[in-house]
Amino acid sequence: MTDNIKQLKMPPSSLEQAFDLTVEYVTPAEIFHIRDALQHGKLIVSEHALAAAKDDAITALQIFSAIENGVPISKDLSILQTRQIGVNFEGRAGGSRKIRVKVSWDSGYYVVTVHAVTKIKRNSR
Repeated sequence: MTDNIKQLKMPPSSLEQAFDLTVEYVTPAEIFHIRDALQHGKLIVSEHALAAAKDDAITALQIFSAIENGVPISKDLSILQTRQIGVNFEGRAGGSRKIRVKVSWDSGYYVVTVHAVTKIKRNSR
């Protein structure tokens, strides 16, 4: 048991260690490593993510809060897709506004993109 705890405390040194590419769901180890990197100041927000966040009036604190307190809702896996491999977190950005934050890995964890989640309003029939 102690070996497993020590293994989890070691930061990932590759994409394959950062994400379990054999399963489609988000694993507890993936969440642990991402949040551990955030707590230790090892998570970087890319320029693209900062620009996307600014477009939706989302602050860096709201980005970090979505990762720390939000729900990991999905994982993008395939390199063949147009999306980078990573975990998508959804959280609140003040009031009822929701945001989505994608965290990937390349020589360390980084936030790839951020955007507000809008609800689709439908007219009742």
